[in-house]
Amino acid sequence: MKKVAKVLLFGFLAFACVSPKLYGQPETAKNSEIDTELKDYIPAIHDELVAERLKCIENEIPLTYNNAVKKQIERFCVKQRKQIKYYLMRKDRYFPIFEEILAKYNMPDELKYLSVVESSLIPKATSWASAVGLWQFMPFTGKMYGLKQDFYIDERIDPYKSTEAAARFLKYLYERFGDWHLVLAAYNAGPGRIDQAIKRAGGKRNFWDIYPYIPAETRAYVPTFIAVTYVFNYHHEHFAELPEEVHTYIPADTIVVNQFVNVKELAKQLDIDFEVLQVLNPQLKKNVVPRHYKDYALRIPKDKIEYFNEHREDILKAASKRSYQYIPYPATYNEAIASTKGKKKVTHTVRKGETLTQIAQMYQVHTRDLMLWNKLRSQNLIASQRLVLWVDEKSKEKEEKEKENSENSEENLAQNNKQTENSEKEPLNNQEVKVPLHKVALKKPLIGAIAGTSSKNNLSTSKEVYHVVKQGDTLWSISKRYNGSVEQIRKLNPNLKGESLAIGQKIRVY
Repeated sequence: MKKVAKVLLFGFLAFACVSPKLYGQPETAKNSEIDTELKDYIPAIHDELVAERLKCIENEIPLTYNNAVKKQIERFCVKQRKQIKYYLMRKDRYFPIFEEILAKYNMPDELKYLSVVESSLIPKATSWASAVGLWQFMPFTGKMYGLKQDFYIDERIDPYKSTEAAARFLKYLYERFGDWHLVLAAYNAGPGRIDQAIKRAGGKRNFWDIYPYIPAETRAYVPTFIAVTYVFNYHHEHFAELPEEVHTYIPADTIVVNQFVNVKELAKQLDIDFEVLQVLNPQLKKNVVPRHYKDYALRIPKDKIEYFNEHREDILKAASKRSYQYIPYPATYNEAIASTKGKKKVTHTVRKGETLTQIAQMYQVHTRDLMLWNKLRSQNLIASQRLVLWVDEKSKEKEEKEKENSENSEENLAQNNKQTENSEKEPLNNQEVKVPLHKVALKKPLIGAIAGTSSKNNLSTSKEVYHVVKQGDTLWSISKRYNGSVEQIRKLNPNLKGESLAIGQKIRVY
């Protein structure tokens, strides 16, 4: 009986590499239904059969079969079989790009499955460690391989440029390690960690020898790659139903632009769906090409190139003038506060010694807004740095007047001091004080120095002014807004304790 079983098994393995359509067809419709139900329930994983199939598709990268690989194949074919269907749905859109570029760099074609492991073929996939794109480049590594990253663009998301960078990086890793399994491990953990693992393994340069000395994630990385390679080649053996919707490849060509282009408007001019241009240019984070970009290559469907060349001037004119608008940095803490609607754009050049807080007060804006508009990660500034601000028209006019008056500020201050001295000789009730009390208070005499009277008497003769606390206000920002001091506000509001303020709270400022 055992001999008969062995003969049947080896006979079945002889046909393992044959397409499922050419063998194993059920004899009756009833058997076909039963077979479909079994595949949908728990697909069978036979070790000898899977190992033989892997040998059939093995090319340059060894497709080892062991318990670690079997575990990953079972995960995809049983636990995550629904997710695998989505991966299969996307492959036709990106694999032609990968295959062309990998061939260009004389790299193994099966490396295209590495992108499935990295990003599930999602161009905008982002990891917890800030790795982005189909090939999951970290910011530093992306810049090393020429992938531009700024407010408007992230070329780590570009399917073409990121694949070029990945091919170059993988080529470098292979020249360094000379073993494809170690290359895959280094792509995940970094070449430095693999060097350390090789050293700890006594100089052995084999993935399975350094296996105990690498991180847990990297231990599963190579088995996952082998499992993905297997599933993508033999999914018909394990899945009764494949996704009906398939993301097809879009043949594209590039146009070079030197101006602002709104991608949505460009799609209208080319008479194509906006989503098509988004798929071809996912690296454009705001769906625009900024006007300061020079010789920027924008992708459009290949069948639209001739039409674009014939109407280039009119199309670009419509895509720039009709749709141009400033794309503000998104406000994460309060959209109403950082909104640029109804405000005018101004530019400020940082002077030596200026701080972000001083500039914000000068233009009567929030420091947080200033950081958002200029995508600043800290409040550190350098001289000659240019900052963009959005201010109210009235605030801008007021600022220009203040700049004009600032030239005579020292002379005005001396005149104010003289008026203060004269006021000591006459009663306050008979004196018309032209200098605002909060500005007089900046000098040492402070409130109460005028006419030798107490501060209580002086305040009673002035019109009281109150400020209603808004989000983001502090005692310091309020004092500077009214050209006073924190100490003065505390004297005027003896009930204030500590630095905490409540939104809507009324505070007397003078």
